[in-house]
Amino acid sequence: MSSDPFSDLGRSAGGFADALRGLLDANQGLVPGSPAVSEADGEPYAGQWGLHPSRDVFATMLITAWSAADHLAGMAAVLTTGPGIASLYTLARGAAEAAVVGCHLSEVGVSPPERVRRNMNCNLDGICHDLNMLRRFDGPDAAQRTAAAPGAA
Repeated sequence: MSSDPFSDLGRSAGGFADALRGLLDANQGLVPGSPAVSEADGEPYAGQWGLHPSRDVFATMLITAWSAADHLAGMAAVLTTGPGIASLYTLARGAAEAAVVGCHLSEVGVSPPERVRRNMNCNLDGICHDLNMLRRFDGPDAAQRTAAAPGAA
């Protein structure tokens, strides 16, 4: 039994992050015959939701899984090098929030249009965050920056 449970937890989190990164490295594209490919075949929901809304679901899942792995790797580094309670909370929360997106998008039994709708909600949430940050600029170029943001009205 180890005398340093925090280092042990750090090694476990780091090992999990490495395994997740390995899985992502091996699966960066859609697999022929997979449900993702069949849902994206012909992009039946293309139009107002973009050119490739079904394929974009996979991209969001990939990016958020990478984010979860990065947060876990950061958490492992903090756990093995010393105290950092606030940063551990931030990193653990970031990992959990990123992982939830992938789980929400890949939920078994969800219809393809619902999956695309969920992904669009992720995109809209990101645009809202961007606009909220930009609106806080008060310099002379604030109006131009806000107007140039994607989705700005």
